[in-house]
Amino acid sequence: MPRLNGKNILVTGASQGLGRQLALTFAREGATGLSLIARHLAPLQKVRDEVGEISKRTNVLAVEADVGKISDIERLVATTLDAFGGRLDVVVNNASTIGPAPMPFLLDYPLEDFQNVMNTNLIGPFLIIKNQRDERCWRYGLPGLGRVRDLKVRARRSLSNLGRGIGRNGCPRQLG
Repeated sequence: MPRLNGKNILVTGASQGLGRQLALTFAREGATGLSLIARHLAPLQKVRDEVGEISKRTNVLAVEADVGKISDIERLVATTLDAFGGRLDVVVNNASTIGPAPMPFLLDYPLEDFQNVMNTNLIGPFLIIKNQRDERCWRYGLPGLGRVRDLKVRARRSLSNLGRGIGRNGCPRQLG
């Protein structure tokens, strides 16, 4: 039985290199859904077609988006969750940039280029994870609790208490 059977996966930077190879491997391993993200649609569609040749059962979504842009992140997360019924099991934040070439000394680095590198390599991956969690909870609910929008007051109290407890006692284990 394929190892990724029943899993929905989002891969950024999926049009070439490691992202492309991961998409093909995930299809071979039986992924149920693949959301492939890249800045340019034409090469992304080629990867989508390659995945289709490998696995006819995999639902493949090709989304043209720049993970360095907040509006694109919100759109790609909403589109992915909508296509996969609110379930996303794996996120591979593969997209990256190194900025201008040749790379200048840090103090000579143009601010706009530096911000683009930070947005793509650090802020974007953080926002993808945060937005998919928030969007999934808002739309589809939490197991046993219902939709987040129905729990506003209770959630505020819980988060406040959680923060206070961690501040006093630390967090010895990962919170789920």
